[in-house]
Amino acid sequence: MADFTARPSAAQIQAWIAHEEAALDAVRTKVRPLVEEEERIGARLIGLRQLLVTFDPSTPPALLATGSGAHTASASGSSVAERVRDQVREILRASDGPMHINSIHSAFRERGWTVPGAGRPANITAHLSHAPDIVSPSRGLYRLLEDGEPRPGKPRSAQTTTRHTAARRRSSKKK
Repeated sequence: MADFTARPSAAQIQAWIAHEEAALDAVRTKVRPLVEEEERIGARLIGLRQLLVTFDPSTPPALLATGSGAHTASASGSSVAERVRDQVREILRASDGPMHINSIHSAFRERGWTVPGAGRPANITAHLSHAPDIVSPSRGLYRLLEDGEPRPGKPRSAQTTTRHTAARRRSSKKK
């Protein structure tokens, strides 16, 4: 009969952790090709839907939605964008402050996570612009918003540039 009152030693717990990490790595190794194939197929579907619109402009909008349908969802049921955002949140929570996108990309690779698309840092940034709680304090850096911290708006200079560009377009059409 097993003695359940005995406490495990630190060495036993470390051995259990090593065993579970190895098991997780083995599963990630098996799953990675499937996730990558899912992303490639999803990208081809998006391209084909866009091509369809050029041939048939009356294509229903529901058919063009990239996030509707099982083929664009990851195994957990969320979109690739949500998966990437969740993973970036996990990385940023473990960091001491803002991280450069190259460091985030390296953390993805170290953890065995798939980077969507071509697997470059830019393929991660593409999914961060709509994350409500991830901001870029300066070019290439990302951080999590603190609880209750408002999301920064568009810089005034960017608003002005957009307004002046639109005004120039309107005035050039009048000529």
